[in-house]
Amino acid sequence: MRSILVVLCAAACAAAGVSTESTSSPSARVTRVIDGVTYEYAPEAEAVVQKLAPLVTALDRENAEQAGTSTSSATEPLSVRDLQDHRADHLARIAAAIGLENATALQEECYGAYLDLFRQTDWLSTTMRKERRRLAEVRTITIWSKEDLKHRLKAGEKVAGFSLDPDGEHVNFNWSGQMGLSATMREQLAAMEEEREKRSHGYSFNWSVKGGVVSFSAGVSPRQPAQNFPQESAGQTSVTTPLPAFPLVITPDQASLPPAKLAAEFAKDLRDFCANIDSALPVDNQALLAFMILHETTEIGIVDRFIASADRRWFCEGVANYTAWKIAHELGGDALARKVYDLQGQLSQYSSMRDKIDLRKWPAVENQRKEDADTTLTKAHYAYATRAVCLMVEHHGGDFLPRLFREVRQTPRTKTTMATVAKAYKKLGKEKLADIIDAATAPLAPGAPRQP
Repeated sequence: MRSILVVLCAAACAAAGVSTESTSSPSARVTRVIDGVTYEYAPEAEAVVQKLAPLVTALDRENAEQAGTSTSSATEPLSVRDLQDHRADHLARIAAAIGLENATALQEECYGAYLDLFRQTDWLSTTMRKERRRLAEVRTITIWSKEDLKHRLKAGEKVAGFSLDPDGEHVNFNWSGQMGLSATMREQLAAMEEEREKRSHGYSFNWSVKGGVVSFSAGVSPRQPAQNFPQESAGQTSVTTPLPAFPLVITPDQASLPPAKLAAEFAKDLRDFCANIDSALPVDNQALLAFMILHETTEIGIVDRFIASADRRWFCEGVANYTAWKIAHELGGDALARKVYDLQGQLSQYSSMRDKIDLRKWPAVENQRKEDADTTLTKAHYAYATRAVCLMVEHHGGDFLPRLFREVRQTPRTKTTMATVAKAYKKLGKEKLADIIDAATAPLAPGAPRQP
């Protein structure tokens, strides 16, 4: 049973199921409906069905409750809803952090673009959660003895979803099908695409999960042609196919188990199947989404108004990370700030890379080799760049960065390089920027502040 369910779960995460229609002889099997669930089985499995039915009913109730959950209504600070409702306030905070009286037009566009992406992600996540949870609404269960199933397949009987290997011994199950997008979903996606086409730049983000750690990345570039969602053929309607039956197979080893124990094992298999469906859902971490929108909107403002030279990378990334942390701290204190950006955790994670960090030579994104974009060393540079900016604030106070940017802006953007920033820093801070860079990659002294 376990080996067959592994195949079942893998296929189900990418499919919505197919209609099942068994050609088994009706006289050889029993069909019963208990609490809205149809059970099809051999008469000798009656006791197992009686023990299994209440467990399935309880699981269905849990699944129905989870299917109605949604993150889109959350109103806590820096949730998607908060980013939308308090957009003007967040933009004002970002602008003030880099010495601007108001957000630039490009910052307005960047914020709106990422907000739309995150709203779309939130909406799609909620929609797909409901659709996939629909797979977990157990409506039909077929229970088979493996030996009986093998005998039927060998005799040429067609049993939906099952097949026999050429060796005549191994039974396989394949559950496939597809789920179309509803007309409403397509209209909403089309509206999002139309809005995307109006922007001057393209905005994207991706996530990955490795070793239980979620990594997000974002990108801004000159606008690319829209990547339209797949279109259905003219006259074709979007239809969700009927739910399939859940096949439960009694192996020879399980045949001697008491009905209650076998039913419990089957219920665990069904529960694991439901958990597997949820594990395929998009990452739902609104703090990290908020970090990206704050970071990217800050950084694009810096590049748009202050500095676009090839040596700017560490300064822009460090300020953008610090600003995201600072705004989160202002709105929700230490707990929210650490969710948005945890410098202590980042420095600890990349401590082994400290001797390889060279902030001065960290190339701007447009000059970075493609193969270096997602390396551990690149990620470590972000952490130590942020530490450098935090040291600036630690040395000179919370209002230092806005003052520094206003001083830098005395030089035309096209002529500004990190030498300009270093000169402005020396004028305001009475110390060398080079010393801050060196201190950022020095070992952390015992008792030294580890968080901005």
